[in-house]
Amino acid sequence: AMRRVGAHFGIQTLDGFGLKGLNAATCATGALFTHIEDDLYLSLDSITHINRESLSGYMAIDHTTLRHLEVTQSAQGGEEHTLLNLMDETQTAMGKRLLKSWITHPLIQVDKIQERQEVVAELLADESLLLDLKKTLKGIKDLQRLCMKIESKRINPKELLAYLQSLEAIPLIQALTQSLQSALFQEIALDLTDTR
Repeated sequence: AMRRVGAHFGIQTLDGFGLKGLNAATCATGALFTHIEDDLYLSLDSITHINRESLSGYMAIDHTTLRHLEVTQSAQGGEEHTLLNLMDETQTAMGKRLLKSWITHPLIQVDKIQERQEVVAELLADESLLLDLKKTLKGIKDLQRLCMKIESKRINPKELLAYLQSLEAIPLIQALTQSLQSALFQEIALDLTDTR
């Protein structure tokens, strides 16, 4: 696994990625790389770094507890009356996946929780901006999945057009959010690039 991942990045050790002594993480990374290339026939070219995420910043909730609390799936197996479904006002598939991740991995660091609260408060304070932002986001397709299709050269013309049309929303989102002052929005603004 170390040789496989090291060869991809052109390095001898994975210490620089924070994986020193973490054999299970190294093996998982190597297995994931093998699965992507050998089973999914996808290129690894777009993977330029690895981020090690510590679970110490999140509350650990097992699947049984999540099911009994009906966070993402009810005891009967449906999703219609779950916490995720009741909270979900996201406008994109990517947003729904992010919300699900946030709900199933709740933060325990007070400063990070407050950052999210500041964003929510700022958006709720400007209903017009919130409605415009929702309308703009609604037209964005699943860019994460479309990028995978482009990477694997399995995208069809209709999907490619949807990808391009989704990218056209970036300047609109930048314009709508330029007045927002919360730290998390400032961070997002730096990452949001018009790639048309």
